[in-house]
Amino acid sequence: MFFSISGFLAYFVLWKDDQRLGKINYNYFLLRRILRIWPAYIAVITLAVCLATPEQRAATSQIPLFTFTANWHQAAMMKPALSTLGVLWSIAVEEQFYLLAPFMYLALRSRQWLAFSTAIIVMSNAGRLIYITYFASSAPYTGLYFITYSYADIFLGGALAAKWFTEGGTLSKTVQCWLSITAAAVIIATLRFWGPIVWAPYSPWTLLPYPLLAVAGPLLLVSVAISSETFLGAVLASKPLRFIGRLSYSLYLLHVLIITKLLDLFGMTFGGFWFYLCFAGLCLPLASALHYGVERPFLQLKSHVKATAVPWPAALIWSLMMIGTIRFFVAN
Repeated sequence: MFFSISGFLAYFVLWKDDQRLGKINYNYFLLRRILRIWPAYIAVITLAVCLATPEQRAATSQIPLFTFTANWHQAAMMKPALSTLGVLWSIAVEEQFYLLAPFMYLALRSRQWLAFSTAIIVMSNAGRLIYITYFASSAPYTGLYFITYSYADIFLGGALAAKWFTEGGTLSKTVQCWLSITAAAVIIATLRFWGPIVWAPYSPWTLLPYPLLAVAGPLLLVSVAISSETFLGAVLASKPLRFIGRLSYSLYLLHVLIITKLLDLFGMTFGGFWFYLCFAGLCLPLASALHYGVERPFLQLKSHVKATAVPWPAALIWSLMMIGTIRFFVAN
């Protein structure tokens, strides 16, 4: 869902730029993504390193995190970062996607958008098929889960939902409800069988969850994007969930760090009433502090950034990823 929402929002932001500026400014888009993603991301990495023991710091490297290549290191079963930061592989996938999102937007706005979409769907599924065939019996090798192209059609699905929405797509309340129910059922079923089939040793069933989510995510987005008049739309539009939505990025960045420290520092075991009570009691205040203390000032700055022709955002991100890629191949 995270990647599907990202595809939707990336297309929607680029569409608004296109409407306002009359064109797509690559560096303007990337600069605002930097201001949105990097401050809280760097703050959490800094916090995790400060809380780690000297032995943990000596045994790990945070360079893949700063070069946004951590997902490739984890796909190769390398441990590039502290365990509390392992979840940040998804931010690497996100950042790699942002570099390509403007090109995807232009392709989806062209007359060849259907051929482009078909090519992405075919290539992402073919890539997954080749991968699981090659590593079919390589337990516990689980690299497919971390590789960028595993989520290409999921990003695309979110972008297609945004394309439909921005072009004035409409649905009746009945259709919205049925789409919500269908999407929820697919997501629940996928979660139910996720663990046994996604991790190696791979089977043909491993191919199933990714395209299912590539369909369910956009269906759910479409069903709630038009209005909040359906039950699900009303729930998601409520003040408590909008508040959680504002904190969602900070919550995501912090949750593994909080879980790990509860287990390590307080000798707690995962699960149970007291664990979840302490977890919730720490998550909301810490995420609020991160959001309002770090995220929000940069979000306000992002809203005042002017379109610029200076190429440094793209040059910076491409250079960092190139450094991370070279380091990855040298290490392997």
